[in-house]
Amino acid sequence: MIKSFASEGNTEIEILNGRFGPYIKAGKKNVKIPKGKEPSELTLEECVTLAANAPEKKGWGRFGRGKKKEAEVPVKAAKKVATKKAAPKRWQPRKLLLRNP
Repeated sequence: MIKSFASEGNTEIEILNGRFGPYIKAGKKNVKIPKGKEPSELTLEECVTLAANAPEKKGWGRFGRGKKKEAEVPVKAAKKVATKKAAPKRWQPRKLLLRNP
């Protein structure tokens, strides 16, 4: 932890040193610090403005958007019953023909 602020809105703002460089943690939101700024010299007001101007994440996660709602799922037509096809013949080795001398 580089620096910590306690703000009035019950949101604790911390400046942390992470794997990919320093970042600001404001509640559940993580915000990267611009390259020209020194993390130890940031003030509470600068951290709040950086957190407010940061774009929101889509929140889809690792596996996409998830299941569709029932209203969005289109009604499908009845499935056709598949007919069974004859299984292909198995390969069998040929019998060896032995000559009698």
